[in-house]
Amino acid sequence: MEIYLDNESKHYVVGDRVTGSLKFASTGHLLASGVRISLVCVGEAKWNEQVPSPMYNGAVMNHNNRKFLDVPFDMNKDAHEKPLDRGVHTFPFDIKIPDHGLPSSFEDTYAWIHYNVEAAIDETNSDEVNTIKTRITVDSPMRHNLKVFVGGHADKTLSVFPNMGSGSVSTLNYIIVLI
Repeated sequence: MEIYLDNESKHYVVGDRVTGSLKFASTGHLLASGVRISLVCVGEAKWNEQVPSPMYNGAVMNHNNRKFLDVPFDMNKDAHEKPLDRGVHTFPFDIKIPDHGLPSSFEDTYAWIHYNVEAAIDETNSDEVNTIKTRITVDSPMRHNLKVFVGGHADKTLSVFPNMGSGSVSTLNYIIVLI
């Protein structure tokens, strides 16, 4: 089983389309509905915490996983229940990366965000599931994840010294949020 991507560099930007094909050899009868292709983004962060206790004194490694994206390729419904005979089969796919709200690919010692094109094939006569992943790089430029909210303003009247003059100051508040 192999995933072939049309973009050989495997480098994408949010909003791009990931196109390619899944090629595999079937040794027995298989339903097309048993073939699944999807685009998945998962991140993980790890950190150490000092835990003083009478039973244990030292650092405890913690980690947290988060799935940011899981977009399945929607196969042709007419061919979905079609039985596949023994032989080599190719399934083309085209999955759009959403335009906004996603992190960029990233990898460090204590954290990572990975995007993968994943394929799974369920064998009809067994509980076996064959899976394969191909890692891609996705950039999410800040302009896609930057939201500026403008709201409210305040007017203040200032008097520094009585009888020496006064004035007013207006401010406009900005809130910048990275998502």
